[in-house]
Amino acid sequence: MIHSIPHYRSPTYIHQFPLRTCPWQVRKLMIRMNALRDCYNGIMGEGFKRLNKLRKDPKHQQCIKEYKALMTELKPLERKHNALISIQQDKATSASLKALEKQMRPLLTQKKSLQRRFSELDKKHGFTQYALQPFATAMKNKSYMKHHLDGDTVQVISDRVFQALNAYRYGQKGRPRFKSSQKGLRSISGKANRCLRFTDKGKFSWNGLVLDVIYDTKDKHLVQQHALNSEKKYVRLIHRQHKGKNTFYMQLVLKGEPLKKANYPIGQGKTVGLDLGVSTLAAVSKDKALLTPFVMELDNLQQDIQRLQRKASRKLRLLNPDNYNEQGALIKGRKTWQKSNHYHKLQEEIRSLYETMRHKRTHLHYQLVKNVLAMGNHLHIEKNNYKAWQKGLYGKTIGFRAPSQFETLLTRKALQTGGQVTFIDARKAKLSQYNHVSDTYTKKTLNDRIQVLDDNTIVQRDLYSAALAYSFDFKKNQVDRIRLEKEWKSLDSV
Repeated sequence: MIHSIPHYRSPTYIHQFPLRTCPWQVRKLMIRMNALRDCYNGIMGEGFKRLNKLRKDPKHQQCIKEYKALMTELKPLERKHNALISIQQDKATSASLKALEKQMRPLLTQKKSLQRRFSELDKKHGFTQYALQPFATAMKNKSYMKHHLDGDTVQVISDRVFQALNAYRYGQKGRPRFKSSQKGLRSISGKANRCLRFTDKGKFSWNGLVLDVIYDTKDKHLVQQHALNSEKKYVRLIHRQHKGKNTFYMQLVLKGEPLKKANYPIGQGKTVGLDLGVSTLAAVSKDKALLTPFVMELDNLQQDIQRLQRKASRKLRLLNPDNYNEQGALIKGRKTWQKSNHYHKLQEEIRSLYETMRHKRTHLHYQLVKNVLAMGNHLHIEKNNYKAWQKGLYGKTIGFRAPSQFETLLTRKALQTGGQVTFIDARKAKLSQYNHVSDTYTKKTLNDRIQVLDDNTIVQRDLYSAALAYSFDFKKNQVDRIRLEKEWKSLDSV
């Protein structure tokens, strides 16, 4: 599976600026963020009512049955069609492709008819993006929110709720949650530099409230200058808590490509095989190999967080003994919690450490990306199911090391440098089981980190998997043994 930059939308990037705020400005912004949360929850409740009515409609249930029956017949044909398109065309292939398209044509017509019926039912029950907007505007105008929010901001919130509900409806994401008063909304976007605006005087403006922007006066790499000269799409306001204080940031969503710094080399056109594990990263190219623990510098921060969490848990137990049984487990039912000022301070410390971890993790990810791209920007990555890892044995490790975030960042940076990223199906390739000398597959336990090949060569498991990924042939969907044997001596010396 080859990844490339999407062609259906213009390239977009963001640049973030901190905002300078006074206490009265923070108070006004917090009132507006709370109003946005109330608006979000009100629209979410109405959206759930409309979605439940739509699902209970017998016509909608009939459409779903017909659609499922249709897709069971259409999906295998679509897979065959995609496979025929991907291979080299000849007369026989072209003939079979035309016959397959002829077979698919009535099914595709039926699919379009079903989609029209779904659309009509959505309009009937008011479950559309533009049907929720009038409800949101009316709710705002009848409540205290009309003194704090403008119409465009409410429409943005309404669209955000609909997108979450629509993704839940089709099983793409989980059930959306209502926003609590503790967490609230952390961001709000504008519309085409309206409502939330970046003014000509270089300030941030939202519905009459004007804030100063803090600029980088040095701008060593001219990144800020490049962002300010780019075409602006819209503005986003970010709310964060830093050491118990409310801080706000302005994000400019800009058209174009971010400035590429010239402070690190790129292995242009060179191939790199990668094996990304839970706690290690292995990369192999023709000239160099890399085996490094994955963001090991975060371990101390994680231990500090766990220590404070245990301390906070002990405080909570001492203050609320009636909420626990004799064995120390929580009792069932509704409970009231007493929380001391010391407990709240501990929570602020934990929140601050999580923020430090997030910034440090991003920095370490960028450093690893630079090291990998210096080896090459044509990447062969073994695709892993990080959600399955998280649900299994590695929940906490995945949570604070974030290998999926690193993979996304590496993919984006490689594509921006003109490279190519190709993913290997881990289940079909079975790189960790393969032995290229004997051309056999042998299952191994997770503890087996060292492997002895049939020619008595000793290899490290992760590095060997990365070397196999480096020599992977995507046309045959298997390791290219001939290429690997030719380059094995040079790879072994690396």
